[in-house]
Amino acid sequence: MYDVILVPTDGSDIATAAAEHAFELARSVGATVHLLYVVDESVEKMLFSAHSMRTTLEEFRETGEAALDALVAEAEEMGVDAVPVLEHGLYVHAAIVEYAEDHDVDLIVMGTRGREGFEHFLGSTTERVLLASSIPVLAVSPHGVLDVPADAPASEREVGGGSEAGDGRAESETDEGRERASERGGDDSNDVTDG
Repeated sequence: MYDVILVPTDGSDIATAAAEHAFELARSVGATVHLLYVVDESVEKMLFSAHSMRTTLEEFRETGEAALDALVAEAEEMGVDAVPVLEHGLYVHAAIVEYAEDHDVDLIVMGTRGREGFEHFLGSTTERVLLASSIPVLAVSPHGVLDVPADAPASEREVGGGSEAGDGRAESETDEGRERASERGGDDSNDVTDG
């Protein structure tokens, strides 16, 4: 059923947790895991950097190589075949979907929230991939995977759809979710049509 599993990563803890899930699954079904780090060449990343474009891209590349090396080592420890891939793209989600389609990927495994604070990089990327991909996507939430302290800000506790009270309401049904949605208005930078 699953011969090739794709794990996009940004080097965050939740991306690593998603990779660990993928490695377990791959080991049980004999699949190969492709580990993908996309160097984000979007204008936003360049505008918010204090360095030159060349220096910023080099830093992103080095971060990607380190993240891939760590995951390859973990896959090897678990006895899983892993293929590290570093790509460049203006739209990370589009690069992920394109890679998956071009390499006959059977399943994409992603974390629901990444390291970046600006629009929650991997979280919004996961949503975009879910909407754009015809390939099944397994989204790994940090709840139960990462240690999120009880006194953490609500934004760190409300990942993956549940409200702080744990009543099963989606974030958009909470006051905070409605407030964030109204702040984004029709100018949502997470629009899938951007790539």
